[in-house]
Amino acid sequence: MRSPFQELVRLDRKQLVAALASQNFDVASMDSEEWLGLVQLLTTRIIDECVGLTAAEWRSSSRALGYVLESASAAGALVPGETAVRRLNLTAALFQKVSPNEEIDLLSAEQTAELLFREIPIAPEQARALASRWTELDIEEIRQLRFIKNLLTPALMLKDALDDARLDTWEQIYPLLP
Repeated sequence: MRSPFQELVRLDRKQLVAALASQNFDVASMDSEEWLGLVQLLTTRIIDECVGLTAAEWRSSSRALGYVLESASAAGALVPGETAVRRLNLTAALFQKVSPNEEIDLLSAEQTAELLFREIPIAPEQARALASRWTELDIEEIRQLRFIKNLLTPALMLKDALDDARLDTWEQIYPLLP
């Protein structure tokens, strides 16, 4: 008998999205590595097959992704904040293939900007001050700066689509971050 993970990886994108969007899998039914594998599998399938998806398919894909990210976090496969970084990276990859669409959360420039600025843990002025002397900081402060850089990397790829003046400030700080 196959495990839930083995069953899921055999599905095509449409079947995988439908199965995950149903949210019928308990976090305890799979270990953290399997949840992380599902995050990677689902994001890859969404990117590979994003051209031509209907609005309903986008909504299902968004629900499935939200469920998988939440479950992977609950299972300990993702550290705090990694969900946001993965969403930003996915949106950046999708925008290489499809246009922004405010009706679809994965393609919404407004929701993407909100996610970015909600997750950045400190003000730009504080980040600039810390980044200018990052080699002197303790490990937790360095990790915080790295987290900001991980958020900004895909966000700056989306700068034109996000059209948010706050990114101009962060773009200047970005090269200073470790």
